[in-house]
Formats: sequence, structure tokens, C-alpha cells
Amino acid sequence: MSEDYIRLAITKGLSRRAILGRHVLKSILPPLVTNWAISFGSLLGGSVIIENIFNLPGLGQLALQAIAERDFAILQAYLLFMGLVFFLANFLADLTNHWLMPQLKEDDHGLR
Repeated sequence: MSEDYIRLAITKGLSRRAILGRHVLKSILPPLVTNWAISFGSLLGGSVIIENIFNLPGLGQLALQAIAERDFAILQAYLLFMGLVFFLANFLADLTNHWLMPQLKEDDHGLR
């Protein structure tokens, strides 16, 4: 809120809602989306612990049973699935950031 363009918008007489919606939200949304996608991995890992503590049926409970019974096929499938879910969450965050920040698009699609 102390950036120059925000102070200029306040000086121009824009309402607080307009400043937050047009200027502040545009600049904080891309890092926020990325942070949500990265923290999604912690949620996936935490689900195993929560399912174990509260004795809830789910994929986390299945993974723990597979570890106890040394069922490597189920464990590999679980890890592959969770890796795919984590990858898709981050991929969707990248696509969202690409859509939110058009200045990241390159004209020639080459490395500079």
C-alpha cells in the first residue's frame, strides 16, 4: 500500500475498493496462487497424519497399511498418484500466473 502507484491512485481520488481491486490485487495474486499450489503438497502429506490420528479411511490410511505390510505396488501407486496431483496443482498455478501476468509472455518464444 505504500508503493508510488498506490499513493498516486489515492491522490487521484479513487475509492479504497477500486484501489484494492484494480491495483493491489493484480500485484499480489500471482505470488499468492504460487504459494497456494506449493502449500498444497503440505496438505497432501498432512492428510496421512490426520487420517492416522483420527482413524479415517482414505488414501493416507492405505499408504500406511501398505508400508506396514510391505506392499510396494500399492505404495508406488500412491506415491505416483500424489506426485501427479501435486504436479497438476503446480501446473494449474503456472497457467493461472501466465494468464494473470501477460507481461511474462514472450514475443518470439525464445530464450534471451
